[in-house]
Amino acid sequence: MPFIVHFYDKGKWSELGYKAEVSIKLPTGTLVKGIRGSTFPNPYKPKNPEIKLDKAYGCIQTGEYKFEMYPYKGHPALLLNKGGKIPTINANPNQNDNHYATEIFVHKGWNEFWRGSAACLTIHPDDWDVFISYFDDNSIGTIIVEREYNEIA
Repeated sequence: MPFIVHFYDKGKWSELGYKAEVSIKLPTGTLVKGIRGSTFPNPYKPKNPEIKLDKAYGCIQTGEYKFEMYPYKGHPALLLNKGGKIPTINANPNQNDNHYATEIFVHKGWNEFWRGSAACLTIHPDDWDVFISYFDDNSIGTIIVEREYNEIA
């Protein structure tokens, strides 16, 4: 039985930090809760804070995506849909304004407030070691993304 990782985001894209409740259903059926994460990219470009939200990044749609373990910048992470296209809620400026993003990972966030994401799902850095410890090199499963606010706000 594969893993099921569920992100339920109560935040808005414009907010800093991690507002998603993340749970992991292990292949044994055990449910792990209490992990903080985010389904949103950074709220603005760090080198140019005037470029905000949908003008800076693509934000993936809610839905279900397959994942596998895959290194991200030399560290373990979860890669969605083998790095292929994932639909976005906006025209993605990093994909010629097409409505998709590629190479979407679940990875460790940069710090308590800054996600360090250009479209990826992130885990609060204080929760990362616990989160990733449940997976090994052969782990596969499903990521479920849900949001209270699935819009550019």
